[in-house]
Amino acid sequence: MRKTVDTLIATCCIENSWSLFYSDRDFDPFVECPGLRSVLLEH
Repeated sequence: MRKTVDTLIATCCIENSWSLFYSDRDFDPFVECPGLRSVLLEH
């Protein structure tokens, strides 16, 4: 189960066709979601 805030952020990105730029590994499971464009930012 992911955090509620992480789920809301990913959902907003999908619904608005925004790219998700993230460095928090909590978002890794969302990468598999259809319609989510994501970019992992390395430190």
